[in-house]
Amino acid sequence: MSDDNIEKLEKRILDLIGICERISKDNDQLKGDQKELREEFQELREKNKMAREKIEIMLAKLESAQS
Repeated sequence: MSDDNIEKLEKRILDLIGICERISKDNDQLKGDQKELREEFQELREKNKMAREKIEIMLAKLESAQS
C-alpha cells in the first residue's frame, strides 16, 4: 500500500470515529429526552387520574343532591 492510500485510509478511519462519537452523543441525548418524556407522561397521567376522581366525586354529590 502506498503512503497516499494509507493516509486516505487513516483519514477515513478518523472520520468514522468522529461520526461514531457524534452518534453516541446524540443517542445519549435522545435517551435523556426519552426519560424526561416518560416522567412527564407519568405525571400527566397521575394528574388526569386525580382530576377524573374529583369529577366523579362532584357528579356523585350532584346526583345525591338531586335525589
